[in-house]
Amino acid sequence: MKKKAHATLKQLEHIVRQAGFAIRYEKGHFQSGWCRVKDRNIILINRFYPPEVRLHILLNIIDTLDLASQITDPQDLDFIQSLRRHQKSSST
Repeated sequence: MKKKAHATLKQLEHIVRQAGFAIRYEKGHFQSGWCRVKDRNIILINRFYPPEVRLHILLNIIDTLDLASQITDPQDLDFIQSLRRHQKSSST
């Protein structure tokens, strides 16, 4: 499971970076999220979170910012949709 979650996370990170966001993994006591610094969009995630939590955070940010509308590759959109379906089915 860990290897699959890690590979899935890498693919989702790649998609988010293509949408113009930098992703930073940092130490500290903070809530993960996104911000804009000097015309750069940055997603900040606690480096101690497991891959499953990192995936959940990135999917929430994609939904919050409607990044799916900026993604042009149909395979990337299908990938995000499948992650959402999986996330919904595992939470019920």
